[in-house]
Amino acid sequence: MANFLGNVGEKMEVLTRNKKDKPNYIVRVTDGDTLHVKFADGTAYDDYENSEANEELFNDVMEKQVEEGIKNIGTFKSLLGVDIAASLISATATVATVAGTNILESAPEEVKIGTIITGGIIALGTAIRANINNRKVKEIKKFQKRNEMSEDLANLEIYPHALIGLRGRIVSLVKSTPNPFAAINSEEYTEKDLEKIEKNIERDKVFQKAPIKRWQN
Repeated sequence: MANFLGNVGEKMEVLTRNKKDKPNYIVRVTDGDTLHVKFADGTAYDDYENSEANEELFNDVMEKQVEEGIKNIGTFKSLLGVDIAASLISATATVATVAGTNILESAPEEVKIGTIITGGIIALGTAIRANINNRKVKEIKKFQKRNEMSEDLANLEIYPHALIGLRGRIVSLVKSTPNPFAAINSEEYTEKDLEKIEKNIERDKVFQKAPIKRWQN
C-alpha cells in the first residue's frame, strides 16, 4: 500500500472559485492507523480506513481539483494582478497621508490618525489577498509542470541521477511511494523540486547511453 508522508504544517491550496465547494474540497490527507482527511471549510475526519481503495478515492478527488485549478489559473493571475495594483495604490496613498497633504493639514488629529489607519488596513487587506492568490498560482504552475513531466516522472528509475541534489524528503517519497507526485502528496514537493528533477533527467538523456534501473518500489 502507498505510504503517504503528509506534512501536518502544509496543505493543498483551494483552487476553486466556488465557495460552495469548500465542504467537500480536500486540502490534506495524511496516514497513520487511519487516514486523516481535512477539508477546505476546516472540517477534519480521522476515522477513514487506511486502505489503497480509500487513498485512490481521495487522490482521484484531489486530481479533479487540480484539473479545475489549471482551468482557473487565468482568473487567479488576473486577481493577483488586481491585488498587487491595489496594494501599491493603497501603500502610496498611505505614504502620502503620513507625509501630510493640504486636505489633512487642518484636520483634527484623530481624523489624521483614522485616515492613516484606514489606508494601512486597506493596504494590508489587499496584500493578504495578493499573497493568497500568489500561492494559488504557484500551486497550479507546479501541477502544470508535473503534468508536462508526467512521462519522465513515471520512469524515474531509469535515470540514475534524477534525484541528485534533491531534499531527503523527496528521495524518500520517490523510493517509498508508487505515485509520489500524485495530488494527494502535493504538500511534499514544490515546482523547484520538479525543475531540479527535470534538469537532472535532461542531463542523463544526453550522457547516459544505457539506462539501468537503480531501485524499484
